[in-house]
Amino acid sequence: MNGQLSFINAAEEKLNDSRPPETIIWNPWYGCHKVSAVCDNCYMFARDLSYGMDPRQVHRTGNYNLPVRRLRSSPHKGNYKTPSVSHIYTCFTSVFFHPAADSWREEAWEMMRERSDCTFFMITKRPERIAACLPSSFSSDGRTQNESWSHISDPLDPSPNANRIHRYFMPTPATNRTIPSNPITIPRIKMIL
Repeated sequence: MNGQLSFINAAEEKLNDSRPPETIIWNPWYGCHKVSAVCDNCYMFARDLSYGMDPRQVHRTGNYNLPVRRLRSSPHKGNYKTPSVSHIYTCFTSVFFHPAADSWREEAWEMMRERSDCTFFMITKRPERIAACLPSSFSSDGRTQNESWSHISDPLDPSPNANRIHRYFMPTPATNRTIPSNPITIPRIKMIL
């Protein structure tokens, strides 16, 4: 981190924040590259192309430090802008484990550790990169020193690469795992079980 951030105990932050939790989207970086059939109808690609933007350009965003920003005025001055116990959808305009974000990810993990009073939910189509991209503070049960993240999701891939769920995704140390599929079918359920 940049040395200007002050870390406080997550339990202390919960006690000092009377605001109701929020559900927010945090996109620390932007852009992606399609990796499988699951990506064929990606909303981000379609939206960007309709605006004449190149969705393959991966770059850090202006909201990079959103979870740790603090209020400068209001009755809650000094508290984080994102209330305690908020649910933070992470990296929905990219993939958290995208190789182009390797140089930014450790700092993002630090922000999640600092905001261990919130939950972070992310979807990845690159489960094979999870183990190599975890911070050193992760223990085998998926908790950091301050239990910063809890949800990770891998879309159910109907292609021959679908066994990635068993090989890479299920062994991750996340405390909660989600496998989204739309529509879900009985053969897919049997494959997972």
